[in-house]
Amino acid sequence: MLRITTRRHVDPGYYRGRRAEFDHLDLDGTLRSIGKMGVTLGIPATLDDDTTNALLRGNLGGPRDLAGPRRSVEAIELIFAPEKAVSILALCGAPAVAGRVVAAHERAVASALSYLEDRAVAPQGRTDRTERSRAWLGFTATHGVSRAGDPHLHSHVLIMNLVQSAEGRFRPIDTRGLFAHHRAAAALYDAELTGVLVRELGFRAATVPTLATAVLSTRAAAFRQDGPAARHVPPVGATREAFLDLWEHRLAGVGLTTAAILAYERVSPHLPTRLDEQAFAVALGGGDRSVLRRDVVAAWARASGGAPSASTLGCVGELLGAARDGVFEVPVAPRVVLPRGAALEELGARPLESRALRRWLERDQRTRSRDDGDRSRSMSPRSASHGMER
Repeated sequence: MLRITTRRHVDPGYYRGRRAEFDHLDLDGTLRSIGKMGVTLGIPATLDDDTTNALLRGNLGGPRDLAGPRRSVEAIELIFAPEKAVSILALCGAPAVAGRVVAAHERAVASALSYLEDRAVAPQGRTDRTERSRAWLGFTATHGVSRAGDPHLHSHVLIMNLVQSAEGRFRPIDTRGLFAHHRAAAALYDAELTGVLVRELGFRAATVPTLATAVLSTRAAAFRQDGPAARHVPPVGATREAFLDLWEHRLAGVGLTTAAILAYERVSPHLPTRLDEQAFAVALGGGDRSVLRRDVVAAWARASGGAPSASTLGCVGELLGAARDGVFEVPVAPRVVLPRGAALEELGARPLESRALRRWLERDQRTRSRDDGDRSRSMSPRSASHGMER
């Protein structure tokens, strides 16, 4: 899941706040800098509140201050969160397993952010719709517990609302690009995370009972039923044991235990090697409506069953060629990215690895040329003349 919002003012203390003492998972809300602009400007890897506030306002100190225009929005916030079942595994599982889940989540976040930084960021007021900025400055903090006291692994990503234009000036971000690429980034995050969890832990979210995820999702449902005053939530900074006791108590009310939930049946660690063509067509939307490159990225990631982001982007490159500069994307007809029925019958579904897909496309082209030649030779002069007479 990915949610994107704009923030007029940012309080770094909120993100640095420690809701629970999950020290073994490093979920203490430490703000870390991200983005290519941060590397270029020499921004520290970890930040305190004063430094974060200064950077969000474009104050780098001395002659390096970013003299950008006035901005009504200080930052753009992206919140990445996995399915509830993944949060349960991360927060209730043994430290060794939980640490791998958190690492997989953060790896998936990084892959989605890399895509957005490369494809979705452009300065406001540009006259050339092919212009984009390939660098931003952001800050990220990962938390493990929701304000309702539920297991809720999630990362807050704050993107400073200033990027450098082609002429070197710093301008606010045109957020239309981020919202336009929202679906693609979310799909890349989900697929990357799914793939890592299946390969390394044999885990899929469907192995956790739906009743367990419902009981540990009190933020909306239970609060509407009982009201916040009726729910006991450990205070900010409570120990891991306090939260585990709370969750165990909630599960016991429906006859479940965390031990039973975490003793999931491992699935095969082998991921699909070929695309789910039906799922791809459905995700693409069907019909004759033109699609954009980002639509294809989102559909391919959803239908891959857990392919890494690099593989998905490589395969889309084989289908559509190299990505053009700029946030603007040229619409294409669905038939450009949907395979022929005859090709699927002869060659099978398309591979999920870019070099294998290239060979598949080359064989499809040879098959298409052969079939066109057979049809031409099958038309005799007699049948052609009869067609003209009719």
